[in-house]
Amino acid sequence: MAEQGERSDKMFTDDSIDARQERIEELKRRTVKLKKRSIRHLIDPITEDYRFDWYAGMSKAPNEKPARRSVSAGSSKAKAAHVQRPPCQAQFANIPMDEGSQSEFQEIESQVDEYPFPNIDLYLQQLVQLKAYTLADSIGSVVVMRDFNVEERVLQVNSLKCVYRRATELTDTYSWVYSCSCSLDKHKEVSTLHKSLRVDSSGFQQEVCIHVDVCQRLLSRMDSICNIDAETIFAQNQSFGDHVYSTSDDDDSTIFQLNESFDVPHIGVLLPSSSPDFPRCGVLRNDKGGVTCITCRRPCKHVHFAKAFRDNMTHEQVPEYIQENIEGFFAPEKEGSAQSRKSIKTSSYVRIPFARNETLISRMAQGFKKLAVYDNMSGVFDVSPKGGCCPHCGDHVPSDSSIQVSREVPVFLSREILRAKVSSVMCSCGNIITYDGQAEVVLNMGHYLVGYCVLRDYLHHFLHGKSPFFTFFQTWKQNLADCGVDAQELSYIKFVNAWYGFVSLLDLDLDEGFSCPKCDGSPRGCPSILVCDGTSLAFRRSMLTSSREGFSQYCYFPKSSTHSDRVYVKNKDLRTLLKKYCSSTCKDHLTDDGMNKLMSLAAKESPTLHSFLQFIQDGTTVCPAPYRKFLQEISTNFSVCSIMTLTDQVEELMNDLLTGSNLRQHPEKWASLHRNIPVLFELFSADVSLLPLKQEFKELLQSLWNASLGTFTGQDMQVHTCGNVMHCALSYFPSLPQLHCRGHFGMDNATTSKSCSKTFAGHPTLLPGVFTVFCEHGECLCYGFEIMETCESPNIPFTILSTRFERAPEVVVYDFACGLHAYCLNRCPVFFKQTKFLVDRFHWRNHKACPGSYNLSRYPALSYLNSQVNEQSNAGLKRIKGQLSYMTEEHFLTHCKLFLYHKNTVVRNSFP
Repeated sequence: MAEQGERSDKMFTDDSIDARQERIEELKRRTVKLKKRSIRHLIDPITEDYRFDWYAGMSKAPNEKPARRSVSAGSSKAKAAHVQRPPCQAQFANIPMDEGSQSEFQEIESQVDEYPFPNIDLYLQQLVQLKAYTLADSIGSVVVMRDFNVEERVLQVNSLKCVYRRATELTDTYSWVYSCSCSLDKHKEVSTLHKSLRVDSSGFQQEVCIHVDVCQRLLSRMDSICNIDAETIFAQNQSFGDHVYSTSDDDDSTIFQLNESFDVPHIGVLLPSSSPDFPRCGVLRNDKGGVTCITCRRPCKHVHFAKAFRDNMTHEQVPEYIQENIEGFFAPEKEGSAQSRKSIKTSSYVRIPFARNETLISRMAQGFKKLAVYDNMSGVFDVSPKGGCCPHCGDHVPSDSSIQVSREVPVFLSREILRAKVSSVMCSCGNIITYDGQAEVVLNMGHYLVGYCVLRDYLHHFLHGKSPFFTFFQTWKQNLADCGVDAQELSYIKFVNAWYGFVSLLDLDLDEGFSCPKCDGSPRGCPSILVCDGTSLAFRRSMLTSSREGFSQYCYFPKSSTHSDRVYVKNKDLRTLLKKYCSSTCKDHLTDDGMNKLMSLAAKESPTLHSFLQFIQDGTTVCPAPYRKFLQEISTNFSVCSIMTLTDQVEELMNDLLTGSNLRQHPEKWASLHRNIPVLFELFSADVSLLPLKQEFKELLQSLWNASLGTFTGQDMQVHTCGNVMHCALSYFPSLPQLHCRGHFGMDNATTSKSCSKTFAGHPTLLPGVFTVFCEHGECLCYGFEIMETCESPNIPFTILSTRFERAPEVVVYDFACGLHAYCLNRCPVFFKQTKFLVDRFHWRNHKACPGSYNLSRYPALSYLNSQVNEQSNAGLKRIKGQLSYMTEEHFLTHCKLFLYHKNTVVRNSFP
């Protein structure tokens, strides 16, 4: 404690203070002495706490003085000192003083009230009094303690820190090296130090936090009593004690019991010291039916190790209180907890109309009170399945059928809560018929009824609004309260279960809603133009139950043509010079030397390009305006197939051009050129003298066409040779069933650099989102969606296109179409030979290095296409993100289908 006083004195020393400061310092020194005198009686109790809590069964130090009684940690006086009093008083509230010291202290405290008791001393006092610390082993290599709030000057209940120490050899002595979990980087640095350091004690200094400081004071007294020193521990290099148990021969892996002072059960886990990348000590907390590691704040090795300990521990070797603690941690979850809560199935069975009909409108207008029979004798409504039909045999249920089961339940309506006696009857077929409730527009949940008025109200909120479950539920309860209704019987889980039961009974064919009558009636029988994109709507990864494992049966396909083979200008320096030559800004123009280098490289790498550059050169280092866009297209690091897709129309146009036809004289062909190869249409429109083709440009165009054809020469249709089809519950495309298996391609393991990419940070606990596919008709109709297990990438649309289409679509609009095109050509070039990949209008502005042939706006034949349909649909899906993000996988899929089905129905109804 003398060391503590010396530290406190040093905290209040300053040689540069003035006379007024000297007076204040004198008062402070007197304050410290009084406080030191006042807590002297607590020193021995601290020592006794050490020996009683951590060293039960060990021999006591000789000539030890008996422990003195201290203030109880759980007494009302101690609690009041930490809760009701301000910090400057709470620190001394439970320290008894004699009358002289008390009066002197009050006089000094009134003068220097702004100089409170040092945080380190107050932290130490509260740790001891509340027993808010635990040693993980007998030598104090790990101490678990509650954190300290410096501003409020009290212990933090829900925050624990682990302080580590290890014996280390210095050049002249042995010493303890400390680290703390409040700085994991520093802890990792210290824990990986060599056991023998090449420094002496004068040169070895540690940066300590408040946790390490208080731990040093706690352990220094324990070390002196129990004869523990760094040299002995360094020599032994092993642990000993009574409260540590291991599941294996590795003594570094241990389970230990934490102090009883914690509010909920805790256990500590020590992992092997050879794991520097993971915190060695973890504290597991069992609260609200779940076990979590509050050290790591996530599922970790500490939880896994504790479970292994529970499964493998030997009851003869482990004390009973440890067995009970561990088994209690992993007991079945508490009834009513979020993890164990099961959805209650509805007792109703008749399908509920989704669309309004006359019968539903009539019943909804009358309501439950008019439709149900009121029993004046009992004062409740009497409802039963009498008069309906048996769901088992279909026979009419007579009104004199015998009642088998009857119970009184609440009826939850929009503005009132009624009581009803619900009965079940026996049918002549021998089956018991339960009450359905549709005739009285209520849903039977067994122990309660919920009116359709409530459930259909939320149905409209879900489809058109942005109201989560809990918001709607709270609004409902407040409306009941406004009507003077006591809603204590109504709980949130009752409403949620009723909604799930209501959705499961909706009378609609979801599969039929995900198809387009116009696409189905086309010669292809499926959509020829697709618009697709991903959205961040997702649920928790921990709720994922389906797996895509085995989805791609291993039909291996070797690498096909490489990306570099499909680029027309293969030399990177030549592409760079060509881009500068085509630049419209003065600062990027080529110099004379640059122009000479461009012509030299072009003559070496591409003679046809060199001839064309000579043909258009006007004596300057700037490309003539009519030819800029064309040369920019062929100077990109993208496949030449993006300029001229190998469709039948393009082949016909290229044959006409190369044979000398002047397309400007043929209106149909000229319009076809505009629709299919807009870059050539713009070039010929800017320089009409090029048609019929000049020899220099004809040679260049021929080489471009040959490069495009070479992409598919010698390639197979690979996608059709795949084996068994493995369906996955994470995909929902009812009108586009899976026809092929994706297979495994040689390029799947290759890593390529891209000039254009699509990356974003994902949510830490939710899946990345869903990927939606739309057709072109109306406001665009959704054909289905797929839940993404990994971040959005070209693999997702590639898998959908290659496995669900007999022939690839003619046009695919995607915000990353440039990357998707290259991805498809690297795997199934022949299958996508006639597919045009285009970037939607909204995202094109972000594609700086991509050729203009990917720009949807350049194709007049597609000007009608709503390329923003995904963004518009995503905006709608984001409205229900609050409801769906924390559902189970089953409920998430159901609600996604319901929402998109409704949107599709609106589009389908707009068709003539």
